[in-house]
Amino acid sequence: MSHVKDTQEKLDLWEANACLQELFKESDRGGVLVGFAFLDHMIDNLCRAKMVAGTKAVNKLLEYPGPLTTFAARTDLAYTLGWIGPQVYQDLHRIRKVRNAFAHSSGALGLDDPDIQKLCEGLEILKFETRFNVKRGEDKFVLAVVFLILQLAELVSKAHRPISPSDPPLKPLNEWLPGAERKRLGVEV
Repeated sequence: MSHVKDTQEKLDLWEANACLQELFKESDRGGVLVGFAFLDHMIDNLCRAKMVAGTKAVNKLLEYPGPLTTFAARTDLAYTLGWIGPQVYQDLHRIRKVRNAFAHSSGALGLDDPDIQKLCEGLEILKFETRFNVKRGEDKFVLAVVFLILQLAELVSKAHRPISPSDPPLKPLNEWLPGAERKRLGVEV
């Protein structure tokens, strides 16, 4: 069992390291889009890890044109079902707002832009990890993305997937209905 745990931990670190390497290769815009893509992949992994395996219904939900195809929808689902806490939830939405600012801006935009800097300063994960006193917008964004990847990877590794979908046992109708309703419907006792 420890081999499985060691393998998962190495995979989590590999994922975070791969993201870190990619982020440092990119421009601010490219780094934001790449970092967001890694987080999108991780939140999708979390949803899949918590859902029944091997069903077409999961793909219908999570793949286009399903209702959970967007990062925001999957993040909201994960939060409302208790898969992620409020800090991760808020930080993922802040990262989404940063991503949207870059994706929909036709002009020059950098991580040191005052509006982007304000979003990054609100990232709760940076307040939690006090050993890093980062000042630059790029560093704040990169650090937050890597920490969020590690948190999501931890949640994925500990996810308990439902064994298989099942219906509750069907009881005779006379056990479900009160006496007056049974009589009105003509159900024999």
